[in-house]
Amino acid sequence: MDSTHETAACVTAARQHLQAGRLLEAKRLCQTVLHQQPKHAEALLLSGIISHQMCQLPAAIDHVERAIAADPQSSSYRVTLGDMLLHTRRFREAAAAYQQALAIDPTLPRVRGKLGVALQEAGQLEAAVEHYRLALRAEPESVELYYNLGTVLKRQHQFEQAIDTYGRAAQLAPQNVDMQYKFGVLLVENGRFEQAAAALETVVRLDPERPGTYDYLAYARMKLGQGDASVTAARRYMALTGGGLPALRILSTALLCKGDVGEASAVCDRILSLDPGSRVALSGKAIALSALGDKSGARHLVDYDRFLRVSHLSPPSGYADIGAFNAALVRHIQSHPSLRFDNLSSSCHNGATSDELLAEPKGPVARLEAMIFAAGKEYRRALANDPGHPYVANLPAAWELSAWATILRSHGYQHGHTHPTAWLSGVYYVSLPSVVGSEGAGQSGWIEFGRAPYFYRCADQGEIRSVPPTEGMMVLFPSYFYHRTIPFEGAENRITIAFDFRQTD
Repeated sequence: MDSTHETAACVTAARQHLQAGRLLEAKRLCQTVLHQQPKHAEALLLSGIISHQMCQLPAAIDHVERAIAADPQSSSYRVTLGDMLLHTRRFREAAAAYQQALAIDPTLPRVRGKLGVALQEAGQLEAAVEHYRLALRAEPESVELYYNLGTVLKRQHQFEQAIDTYGRAAQLAPQNVDMQYKFGVLLVENGRFEQAAAALETVVRLDPERPGTYDYLAYARMKLGQGDASVTAARRYMALTGGGLPALRILSTALLCKGDVGEASAVCDRILSLDPGSRVALSGKAIALSALGDKSGARHLVDYDRFLRVSHLSPPSGYADIGAFNAALVRHIQSHPSLRFDNLSSSCHNGATSDELLAEPKGPVARLEAMIFAAGKEYRRALANDPGHPYVANLPAAWELSAWATILRSHGYQHGHTHPTAWLSGVYYVSLPSVVGSEGAGQSGWIEFGRAPYFYRCADQGEIRSVPPTEGMMVLFPSYFYHRTIPFEGAENRITIAFDFRQTD
């Protein structure tokens, strides 16, 4: 190849073959050019694109990097490199490539959005938000940018902003069923049940055969106390999924919301025939039995005297007393990086919860972990063999521990809930407000067992038992026991560590 004209013609032909999908011919022409001119920037770029389409990713990135070295002022080459690095999940390097491209040409279209994705995947959430917002100035109608921004805001626990951003995306794309669905799910997760129901009904109109919509819709309707609508959604979910265990669990709770305790009891029996230890079915069955007047049957399932255990821990070695140990736990909890107030999908109101406390560095929680494991082992040992009780008969052979912290402020509480993914649950009381247990305060700050959720239409909820907490006390109970905290007033915080024993695979 002995002329500039011939080289240009060869590169043009290679590009045309590439566009037509004739990769081998395009590759051959690029190799011809590079044999004569190893630093020919466009031939190197085309070779990189060809290699990428042939799934030869290391070679693709190498060719594009060489093209950039040959033409360092080309912003488009750096964008291409960023795209390839993003595809190979080398997110930090992809972000650097996009940033270099923008430094050369800040007006590049769509690159800030790509940079936002790379930064988001690299865990640099603040920077991702910044670039998504900048990208939206140039593309104010981009559904994808609004969705990506909302996703990052959700990860940052900026839920109100996330809802607004998802809502804008849903408004821009009223026929986009995926966007409408994700908006509805976010609203459910944040307790915005009326808005969620409206959004999910939109999804039903757009795609009536989408099963997951009815799952969330049944839950939203249930939370709104709309039992009939909840049951309708649950039955539709059953029809679309074949009526397996997940659908039966949803139907059982919807029926309790409706107040149809007879059918709810029967559905719980169906669940227990398929999953004898189902925590959802055990909690629902107990409520249904009590509402049906079968007090002894309900008491058999929710037997506080047998299954509710209260103990007071001794300080581990190295601590003068339990107060010193608890003070160390308080410091660890208050400085925990995952501690956030009013977390998504939390039963905690006017309070904070943490993520997993048993991840390193555990600090003083490691000592508490050992004591919880010992207490769980003793709890199992003390249960008499009883094949007639579904909880005792179906305890897992092995389990693992998960723990998290909860801080409640004045008027804070946790509403009635169970832990359906666990077998044995518990709470350790680290620090309590002085009002708890004080004269005239009643049961402020206590833990209460047995009260059904407010949206269940069951006048008789069975026996209710309240336990007054003290610092250093541990309470163990089956995970299907409904429990809640009673609100309190006071300047001091109520700090606890909750935990679950879950079956290991």
